[in-house]
Amino acid sequence: MPDAASLNPGEPAAWGWVAGLIEGEGWISPAPGSTRRSFGVAVESTDLDVIERLAQLTGAGHTFAIKRVRPDDRPRWSWKVSSRAETVRVLTAIRPCSASVG
Repeated sequence: MPDAASLNPGEPAAWGWVAGLIEGEGWISPAPGSTRRSFGVAVESTDLDVIERLAQLTGAGHTFAIKRVRPDDRPRWSWKVSSRAETVRVLTAIRPCSASVG
């Protein structure tokens, strides 16, 4: 798998990187602890460049800083897709990457 910097939006390898990031650092709605049953996908990270790259490769969602609970908390950022159409597009694009998982 090439590193994220060499990936281009829409390429299968880029969607593979996105799928791996969602698997490792994200979730598909409803989010953990959520009381709403909204449809979406999100990733959180302490690496802003990873979150920015995710948004760039998917062309979907929005990024934002997560408010620190304690002053000594590390900065964290999130990428979130909440529109149903964009969520379906992202999940459809990463589906082939998980086809061999059983």
